[in-house]
Amino acid sequence: MQTAEGENYVLAQQTARHLIKCTRTLASGGSLHPQDPANYLAPYVQSPRTDRKCQVSSRKDWRDTQVQIDAYRHRAANGVMTVAAAMQKELSNGLTPEQLALECTTGKFFEIILHLIDTNPLFVLSQFK
Repeated sequence: MQTAEGENYVLAQQTARHLIKCTRTLASGGSLHPQDPANYLAPYVQSPRTDRKCQVSSRKDWRDTQVQIDAYRHRAANGVMTVAAAMQKELSNGLTPEQLALECTTGKFFEIILHLIDTNPLFVLSQFK
């Protein structure tokens, strides 16, 4: 089987759409399937707190895989919630869903979405738990 140029973009877009959809579901009081990998978003979306502090007190603490996973979860959840809020604001300002989809493909949200997906090693880290 051959891969086509751009397949990674489609995968990134699908992943981003799923994360945004999960964020909206959780924000409206809904729940996700128990085996959905995006369940890590729930505590951040349902109870957003700006007072969350890193529990690391020494360099040695960073060697703990759970500390690393928690840090990446926090980063990923904040990134997804920021993009979801910005997209909702664009819709409120009159952008149609079709125009918003185009922005996610080629516009201002595209680079943010790719950055979130490509630089988030949460999945890899969670496999070593």
